[in-house]
Amino acid sequence: MIACLFAKVTCGYFLLNIRTVQIHRKKKRLELPNCIEDIVLEHVSVPKDTLLVVNEGYRNVAIIFSNGSSDLSKVKQLRKFKLLITKQSPINIEFPDLTNVASLEISYDGNERYFMFLLLNCVNVREVILYNTVCELHDWIGRDTSTIPEKEMAPWELNELRAMINQESCNSWCRSPYVCFKDFNARCNPIFCWEKRKNIQNLSIIAFQISDECLEQLRKFISLKTLSIMTQNVQA
Repeated sequence: MIACLFAKVTCGYFLLNIRTVQIHRKKKRLELPNCIEDIVLEHVSVPKDTLLVVNEGYRNVAIIFSNGSSDLSKVKQLRKFKLLITKQSPINIEFPDLTNVASLEISYDGNERYFMFLLLNCVNVREVILYNTVCELHDWIGRDTSTIPEKEMAPWELNELRAMINQESCNSWCRSPYVCFKDFNARCNPIFCWEKRKNIQNLSIIAFQISDECLEQLRKFISLKTLSIMTQNVQA
């Protein structure tokens, strides 16, 4: 069981940082080695009776389409965090202090549990990548991504993009452009606060409908060097 789990753990990119979710104490503890700084947990299923513990030496953590309980509270210097999940995947995460997170990459799938918390608490973030995995772009992605050079999709990895979209139905309620526009205004509002506008240097917004009002807000990001927006149209 342990060997199987470790076979699915690979060194990689990003890290996670939150402390709101209570994890049951009566679980077996599976502690990852402390000599590694970067880790990717991709499609990892942690058993219900097990707690996966990420130790203090980790700096970059990615959790991609995984489920189960994870404890990151020991991490002392979390720098990068990536969280791609679907609302169908049960996941519980206990986070450390988030003030050192410089790069945040997160998906919104209709469940704002972690999405809002991370946007609010990663106060010193410099790079933000926002994915709407419940979006109106199913047809566009299925039809056109194969013709777009990978360099133009940065920071996306195309296989992750297709994996997320393939899990959603093309008849999803998100087909309404108004819903996507409303989602961006409501869910992404924390990035428009003064601290975020002052700190963020790289911002990518993927598959959200945005309005001209949002575009005006983006003009106020005084440190912004790179802005990437992928959407079918902009609500005027």
